[in-house]
Amino acid sequence: MSVLDDLYNSHAGRRCFIAGNGPSLNKMDLSLMKDDVIILQNRGHLLAARIGRPPNLLVAVDAIVVKQFHEEMKAVPCTKFSNENYLADWEQPGDDVIFLNTAGPIAVWQPDIRRPFDEGHTVTNVSLHIAFFMGFDPVYLIGVDHFYLCAAPPNARWTSEGHDVDHFDPNYLPVGMDSFGPDLERSERSYRMVEKGYREAGRQVLNAGVDSRLEIFPRVDYRSLFNAK
Repeated sequence: MSVLDDLYNSHAGRRCFIAGNGPSLNKMDLSLMKDDVIILQNRGHLLAARIGRPPNLLVAVDAIVVKQFHEEMKAVPCTKFSNENYLADWEQPGDDVIFLNTAGPIAVWQPDIRRPFDEGHTVTNVSLHIAFFMGFDPVYLIGVDHFYLCAAPPNARWTSEGHDVDHFDPNYLPVGMDSFGPDLERSERSYRMVEKGYREAGRQVLNAGVDSRLEIFPRVDYRSLFNAK
């Protein structure tokens, strides 16, 4: 059996949190979810101190992100997911890096991540596929602000000039580091596909973030999720 075989439905019926990296996270008490399963993305591991521990999973499938930051990601003590095309960039990764084929048919829901599936122009789409495969329900999104001040055209490569206003940390994308302009329209197509896939399976994705402009998933108050604790 493969590692992915072992992960299939391994957390059936358990809730998890997927954190985007938007500045709205600075308005939230992230320590509340330290006893839950947490999926962080790209340089989201920089949130570990605010949460009180490292994430359970870290997802990075963007070529530029992996090339620039894979060394620091390798040091994060958790399971990582990346794109199999970037195996060489991880430079002999350990057993905690799982490689996916995210070059599948565009905008097609794929509940089985052992098969190729589309990245959907956002790492959050990949994380939602992973969470579904592992059986999580419900899945809560936070920090997916779905709004950027970045003036770069969608999918265009650009270089940071400093003080990142689109992420939770002004140094999230340091001076001289590259990124791609966000493609919100195509991201929304992917989110609609994911919402339908979860709903038809009798499962839910809920937006528990603040200041989020993502309206595809039903809203829920973040703090209310911890009232019983």
